[in-house]
Amino acid sequence: MNRLCVILAFLLVTLLTTAMYHICNPQWILFRKGEAYFHNEEYSKAIFCYERLRDLNFNNPDFLRHLGIAYSATGNPDKAVSAYEALLACCPEAQHDVLVLASLYAEQDNVDRALDLLKTLTDTGSVTRLATIYRARILAKSGRFEEAIHEYRKALGEEP
Repeated sequence: MNRLCVILAFLLVTLLTTAMYHICNPQWILFRKGEAYFHNEEYSKAIFCYERLRDLNFNNPDFLRHLGIAYSATGNPDKAVSAYEALLACCPEAQHDVLVLASLYAEQDNVDRALDLLKTLTDTGSVTRLATIYRARILAKSGRFEEAIHEYRKALGEEP
């Protein structure tokens, strides 16, 4: 009988703790659900969770990054750009995300915005070589071959 009371008390504490966590942390529960969908490549379901988090002003860069990736995967490049812009507004030091955003702009034929973003990386000395290669690729893709050649030479160290 004593053992049964201890087990029941333990189960009650466990259930109450779980219930309180769900009540006190609904954003984190929604985030974890979105992450599960994201990692299972169920991007539409993940987007649903992430958009609700965005509406709740959830502050976590991972969900914005994953929202951008999910939008890209489901063919919504404009929304992906918006998610990455929001990410960079809260985490401007996220250099890899600047590269991704520049690539998204280039895919939308907003070459000047893409090149400006990459220039900020090279001007600050951050990921200079990689940003220079991205600049060269974007220039070549947009038909600006002479400028692209110059950027590739800079990446190779042949030009200052």
